[in-house]
Amino acid sequence: MSTEPTRLFLTGASGYVGRRLVESLLARADVEITALVRDSSASPSLQHPRLRWVPGDLVQAGPWAQALANQDRV
Repeated sequence: MSTEPTRLFLTGASGYVGRRLVESLLARADVEITALVRDSSASPSLQHPRLRWVPGDLVQAGPWAQALANQDRV
């Protein structure tokens, strides 16, 4: 049995449905979330030690593309 958390990359995590999904997933102790946010100036209010916000847009390469390399699930 692995003690390492599952690393998830989420898009849309700052939206209505995505935010609730993030909150639900963070209630579990076995996940770490990297979440894409389009507008880096609009700092997401949800903060958690197992949540990392990455600025970017899926239509343009950027820091989010590098974050994908370390994920277990997208």
